[in-house]
Amino acid sequence: MSGHHNRLPALDDQRRGYNGRVSEQGELCAYCLAAVLTGDEKPEHAIPGSLGASLTVPTVCDECNEWAGREIDQPFLADSLLQAHRHLAGQRDPRRGRKARPVASPLLQGYTADGDFFTADPETNKPVRRSRIVDLGNDRQEIRASSPEEAERLLERARKRAAAEGKEIKIEGEEHGEIQPEITVHFTMRTDVWRREAAKIALAVGSRVYPLSWRSSEDAHRLREWMHNRDSSTEDEQAPPLVPDHVEPGSRLAEGDEHLLYFTSPGDGATYLHVVLFGNSHFTVPVDTTGMAVPQQAWRLDWRKPSKDGLTTWEDFVRQAVIRRVGKAA
Repeated sequence: MSGHHNRLPALDDQRRGYNGRVSEQGELCAYCLAAVLTGDEKPEHAIPGSLGASLTVPTVCDECNEWAGREIDQPFLADSLLQAHRHLAGQRDPRRGRKARPVASPLLQGYTADGDFFTADPETNKPVRRSRIVDLGNDRQEIRASSPEEAERLLERARKRAAAEGKEIKIEGEEHGEIQPEITVHFTMRTDVWRREAAKIALAVGSRVYPLSWRSSEDAHRLREWMHNRDSSTEDEQAPPLVPDHVEPGSRLAEGDEHLLYFTSPGDGATYLHVVLFGNSHFTVPVDTTGMAVPQQAWRLDWRKPSKDGLTTWEDFVRQAVIRRVGKAA
């Protein structure tokens, strides 16, 4: 456990010592409940900024902000299921500007038995080999390229390297043609990665909509435990998987492949935060079991326009969904 995590208060300390709205010095960080906020913290993205989500909260200390980005957001962004959703939506990383390439689907890329990496061209869906120079031993090399132009570029590089060593390149033969490779695809979806991201989103959003005292509640404390729980099992007394599903209510509320955040209380006395990513992956996270009023704030986040904050209301979600359904039925 890193030094940063060691400052997280013990469970009993959280329940006994943080029963007020703020510390004696000021407001406490929602993620660690230990650092005192100064008001100069960097904004924390509830949903990772790489997904084009503009919603930020000022309730997280800089150290936790950096830790969450490194330990929670980055593994989540590397998840194959999320990458597949980003590919289907045609998303590019909004922080890389016009130079950003579309996110590649893990289902359309992989390695051959010879170690060549292939991916599908987004325009033609034809396989494209990642060009490389293969060392065959005994001063012999093989250039494997996706095009004659790329082969010539690598050949020129090999010539320069050989000349620097006092050697000369001799071409033994060339082969041209279309390739239909057999590739092995690696697809991984880790329940603990989704659970930790879901808990982080819920803790960030909850710290924005609920009173300060909520941060020291049992519900917020449970979310912190899930944020730090790397156990992928779902045995008794372990955190639930919180993996996405395709629950119809979430899909109906989304307009296209946008992100949604909203709250509901299904009648069991608890309030849940619903998270919909790219209009497809939908999961719910419990945020309050004490009977507080259900927050009416909601967010409709268009990843194509990440500068918009997307704040709206639950009533607007329902109204827009009804209008769309009536329009389709007409």
